[in-house]
Amino acid sequence: TVTLPNGQNINIVRRTDGTYVATNSVNPSDVGGITGVENHPDGAAAGGSKPQFIKDGGLDQARADFDSAIVDTPIDIGGGKLRGAGPNGETIIFNPQSTGGLNPTVTGPPTIYVNGSAIRYE
Repeated sequence: TVTLPNGQNINIVRRTDGTYVATNSVNPSDVGGITGVENHPDGAAAGGSKPQFIKDGGLDQARADFDSAIVDTPIDIGGGKLRGAGPNGETIIFNPQSTGGLNPTVTGPPTIYVNGSAIRYE
């Protein structure tokens, strides 16, 4: 972790392919209390339309994070998706396989949405 003069923390992460990527730390309270989340390079900071985050662990980690983040019984909203409420009343949705946004025929990683912000599980 490197702290910039403005106080922002940047994490340097080594990926499994041996490359490195710099990402910003994310406050868990901003993402439904889910820890270990980092800013995604394709998110709002890079000109995207909404905040996007990234976390390792794939489908199993996404489901475990969803289950631990909600404070009520999840509601099945179809297509394997679940919706629940977070500790501060935020809407949290678990999607086991996201789509490619403007191209719905493209499938993406499991995703949790917290009030519209996306956490993509690689």
